[in-house]
Amino acid sequence: MEKMTPLIDNALLAIQERGNHKNATLEMLDRLHKAGEKLIESEIIEWAIMNGWDKQDAERLGVLASMVVSGDVINIEGYPHWGDHILSFLMD
Repeated sequence: MEKMTPLIDNALLAIQERGNHKNATLEMLDRLHKAGEKLIESEIIEWAIMNGWDKQDAERLGVLASMVVSGDVINIEGYPHWGDHILSFLMD
């Protein structure tokens, strides 16, 4: 696995701690993508499995990341789920 950035790692941990809520997950992935982070589906799936996710949920996480990267229209309900400065917070 290519080493993902600490920001992506911390963001995925935050998603995991939040309970993998779909809309919060989409929002976080979208924020990462807009910040220029490289989201690679296979790396995210591998990270999730290595961090205790079951295979099906890990694959869903990877697909959501892929959708964000490909520019698919994403409707995030209940926006925002994270504070405006979440990425800055996760970089510390």
